[in-house]
Amino acid sequence: MSTLTRISRFLLILVFSSGVSFSNAAAQPSGRLIVIRAPNFGWNLAANLKIDGRTVGNVVQGRRYDHLIPAGRHVLTVSAVPNVELRQPTTNDVVSCGDGKTRAVRSAI
Repeated sequence: MSTLTRISRFLLILVFSSGVSFSNAAAQPSGRLIVIRAPNFGWNLAANLKIDGRTVGNVVQGRRYDHLIPAGRHVLTVSAVPNVELRQPTTNDVVSCGDGKTRAVRSAI
C-alpha cells in the first residue's frame, strides 16, 4: 500500500470521526441563559458567576452573561469579587432552562 493511500485513508477517517462528534454536539438540547448584573451590586465589584460549581465568568458593571447552556436544572452561584471580606456566595439559585428557551436572571447582592 502506498504512502499516499495511507495518508488519504487516515484523512478520511479523521474527517468522518470529527463530523460524527460535531453532529452529536449539535444535537444536544440547549437553552439560553442571561444573567444581568443588578445596578446596586457596587461600582467597584464584579459578579463572579458559577454554573453547577464551575466558574463561567465575571459580570462587570454594564455587562451581562449571555450564553447557551445544556437544557435542564442548574445551580447558579453569584459572589462579589474581589472578595476581600471572605463572604459566602450571595446568591445560590436553582434554575431550569428548557430546550430552545431563554431564561433571564438578575444577580443581586
